[in-house]
Amino acid sequence: MVARKLVQFCFKSMEIAFPRFSYQCADKARFVEITETEIRLPRLPAELDGLRAVHLSDFHLGHWVGPEYMAACLERAMGLKPDILLLTGDFVCRTHKELPPFREMFSHLNAPLGVWGVLGNHDHETGAERMAGALRECGIRLLTNESLPFPGAKGGFYLAGIDDPITGASSLEKAFESIPQEAGTLLLSHAPDIAPLAACMGADLILSGHTHGGQVLLPRLGAPAGLISETHRTPYRGGLYRLEGTQVYVTRGLGVTFLPIRWGCPPEISLLALRRQKEG
Repeated sequence: MVARKLVQFCFKSMEIAFPRFSYQCADKARFVEITETEIRLPRLPAELDGLRAVHLSDFHLGHWVGPEYMAACLERAMGLKPDILLLTGDFVCRTHKELPPFREMFSHLNAPLGVWGVLGNHDHETGAERMAGALRECGIRLLTNESLPFPGAKGGFYLAGIDDPITGASSLEKAFESIPQEAGTLLLSHAPDIAPLAACMGADLILSGHTHGGQVLLPRLGAPAGLISETHRTPYRGGLYRLEGTQVYVTRGLGVTFLPIRWGCPPEISLLALRRQKEG
């Protein structure tokens, strides 16, 4: 613990001395990578073929991540003109002090099919009810162990979301209880570890964050064990994965925790093009 505090103090001093290299300034947003991924889904309705979904996660507004940087990131995301915005949690970093700037910038998010989200572990540490209220004030629809017909679809496809699997009372059973067995589902979950169970329940696509892609990836060593607290032992660290009939997309997210750095793992805005996979 003492070593961690010392490291954090050293990086905070560096951040003050070299503000252009920190996640407190808007200029840092130009290093955010926009990744474009086409995902083909057999049960995607024809009316959703070509849907542009922007997936954002792990904002961590607060200790290391400033409002100027985050506002610039959100502006870049909105510039992609998504049909729908899907947010997978960790909006702030542990305390309610970040909520006023959060409300100011996230209230500007909009998309034709809406802005939807789930809570992450840091949101629960901030206070789940307080965070849920802030999301509602911003016009963001929170999905907590529930599902509904996918916006813009005529039927046969659902949007579902669960509470944070780590700190919250997540329930895939509740989220899927009203979804017909033959229907397709896009599931939002902050952490991707639930993928095998969600695949058994019939999820077509799972969108997650939480891992930061490792945040610090060293040559040959990967993410140093214990260095980045959000990196867990999961096979779904970042990018697109296939689990039999289920696909999992894990974004690297926008923010940082513990250390104000990323190495070999830039922050990410994920633009997903959903396409209908033709039979045969």
